[in-house]
Amino acid sequence: MKHVIANLLLILIMTVSTMAQERSLVTLNMKNGDVLTGYTSIVKIPFATDYGNLAFPAKEVRKIVLGVSSEGVDRDVLYEQLDKIQFGALEESERAFDRLVEKDENILPMLRDYIESPDYEKKLYNPFNIELLYQILLEKYDLESDFSERDIIHFGEEHSVVGEYKFESITVDSKYGEFTVPRSSVGVIEIVLQEDEMYRTKTFKLLADQHISANRSNGWLKTGVLVKKGDNLTINATGEIVLESLDGNTYTADGGVNGSKPPSEKGPLFGNVVFKIGEKGPTRIAGNLYKAKSEATGILYLSIYESVYNSGNKGNYEVKLKVNQLD
Repeated sequence: MKHVIANLLLILIMTVSTMAQERSLVTLNMKNGDVLTGYTSIVKIPFATDYGNLAFPAKEVRKIVLGVSSEGVDRDVLYEQLDKIQFGALEESERAFDRLVEKDENILPMLRDYIESPDYEKKLYNPFNIELLYQILLEKYDLESDFSERDIIHFGEEHSVVGEYKFESITVDSKYGEFTVPRSSVGVIEIVLQEDEMYRTKTFKLLADQHISANRSNGWLKTGVLVKKGDNLTINATGEIVLESLDGNTYTADGGVNGSKPPSEKGPLFGNVVFKIGEKGPTRIAGNLYKAKSEATGILYLSIYESVYNSGNKGNYEVKLKVNQLD
């Protein structure tokens, strides 16, 4: 009997331990600009695509960009209001405009469809026109006109799939308490690597035609690796890139040009691998080899230093990143 009880206790301890490990550390980027980081019970992410249903282990996912869904919008009712703006008298047009400008972002997909209809004609002299309504709502919800109606899951180094991640809400256990956030409030879900996954070597590719520090749109590669102050940080970069922004010269991660040794001047050199800890952290030089203790806590970002961005750049650096707490 003692052996049975002991075995049951062992199973219970193992189960509790497994359950404790089966959590993911996530950062929720809210549509209103708020950010919430904490643990969730999500360990697998079901994702419906045009080619079938997939299930991604959370630790393999970098982020999920949630699309703008029109779920819950009555198309006929919305189009009736849009017709009033388009064809109604000035007062009627203004009333319809005022109603719709207060609506949630889920009317945007149908509003875009209305504008892109072949029967649509732009009204030049109506101060309450549909293009203005559309632009105001895009700005209100911080969206571009080419926003996606579907979700995009980013995994691995540079892979992504379009589909649908179905959930009504997500519960996050943060240092401020437990919060349940509805899907409609979330813009992006980012998966943060946890310690047992962090303290080993991870490999990333820095693309010369994208990951340039001067590129204001996705110029910094977000590794998803959480670095803590005092951690031992090693960054090793290999490969060559061609920077069309600098006369098509070939660069290496240490700042060398066309096979020559890098100049001895201080400060980041063109072609250097650079990093920062936290989205707003200072830019630091990694070069082809960097070993030091981290001076800050946050997610680590990587990029290639250049003061001008040119999409015609070619090549990539392979960057190996290692974080550990060992001396």
